[in-house]
Amino acid sequence: MDTIAVEATGRDRPSPAGTVGSSIRSMQPADEVEIRRIFRQTLARGSAATVDLGDLRAYEDLCLDWYLRFGEVLVVVADGRVTGYLLACLDERRHRAWQRRHALRWATTSLLQVATGRRRSDARRFVLLRLRDGIGAWRDAAPPAADAHAHVNLEPQLRAGRVGPSLARRMDALALTAGHTAWYGEMNRPAARSHRTLERHGVHLVDRRSSATFSWLAGEPIERLTLVRQVRPRRTTAVA
Repeated sequence: MDTIAVEATGRDRPSPAGTVGSSIRSMQPADEVEIRRIFRQTLARGSAATVDLGDLRAYEDLCLDWYLRFGEVLVVVADGRVTGYLLACLDERRHRAWQRRHALRWATTSLLQVATGRRRSDARRFVLLRLRDGIGAWRDAAPPAADAHAHVNLEPQLRAGRVGPSLARRMDALALTAGHTAWYGEMNRPAARSHRTLERHGVHLVDRRSSATFSWLAGEPIERLTLVRQVRPRRTTAVA
């Protein structure tokens, strides 16, 4: 789940239909299927999983449903199709309460499937690793890094330009409107990469931990970073 400082090619303004470019708009009902498609296709640290994880709909619902029902959702449209999304949570307490209930339900159901042989091989390993990571995060849980957060995902070919920073600015505006002065996100990143470059995107690192699940999916050591971005109202100049 890449959240802050995800980069993409494109422009901030809408492009004429049929041209290559990017625009950002609010989610429409028909966009949900595309959001779910991108989530599944980029599960392994931004790329499609190369292992058979079986039926992921329950896990997908756990990761997406709160935002789709209660959050603010923006989508990136490039050349006439949805190529990315921003899922914004502006009520951290409500989100955490929902997440705890539904994570427990997913864990219980998944463990029962493992115990009864309905999850085998890679699908079984995925469940056990996600539970291992989840228990570790719960055991070491600190207070939320901010009272709002964002989940951003973009198709792999759109990660080296201006859409990511544009989405961060959109999240700034959403957070400020809701009365927040900061927001946070989490990023899965190769452990060997330097984290100093993230500061260029106006964020600072507040936590890092190894991710067994995504290390397995990506085939290299992956860390889960928690990043915070401070936001302030833009100054306006009075005109006499």
